[in-house]
Amino acid sequence: QNKFLTVENCLAEIIVWCLREKRKFDDILNIILSNSSLVLLDTEDWIKAGRIKFEINKSRKYFGLMDALLLVKQKEKSCKLVTADNHFKDLKDAIII
Repeated sequence: QNKFLTVENCLAEIIVWCLREKRKFDDILNIILSNSSLVLLDTEDWIKAGRIKFEINKSRKYFGLMDALLLVKQKEKSCKLVTADNHFKDLKDAIII
């Protein structure tokens, strides 16, 4: 099993980046799938994410639902969240690169 996990909602954000940067999504997707395990979401994950977003937005602005989904899975999998997204700055178990 891979040491890296990719939550499926990240694929939507990655394709937006690929389109903006004129990169081939299929190439990036192949890299992701060969180096990480895809983590699927369910109804309960979305509900938990809504609660997390609501709580975090009490103290900071612009923390999105997609970000909250990552925190749901990070907590469930008891792993570190490795990201370049500053929305996770100062959050427990987030490693900003």
